[in-house]
Amino acid sequence: MPPILPIVFYTGDRRWHTPLTLEAIMDIPEELSQFVPRFEPLFLSVKETDIETLTKTDHPFGWLLTVLQKERARCSAVKP
Repeated sequence: MPPILPIVFYTGDRRWHTPLTLEAIMDIPEELSQFVPRFEPLFLSVKETDIETLTKTDHPFGWLLTVLQKERARCSAVKP
């Protein structure tokens, strides 16, 4: 089986506080919790990561993340 790599690219404006485990978000009896797969997703808070880190490999995906980082940023008017 190929591996599954869970990744969260968070672009929200508030800090992330929700647990990142399946067990934390599932409504199951305690007796069944041992059967829930356990893995730790990779988490990247895009808006809190500096641009140099996002673009250090010069991959287009890193540059795309910098665009998401500026989502809802205020535009300042350019005066001639």
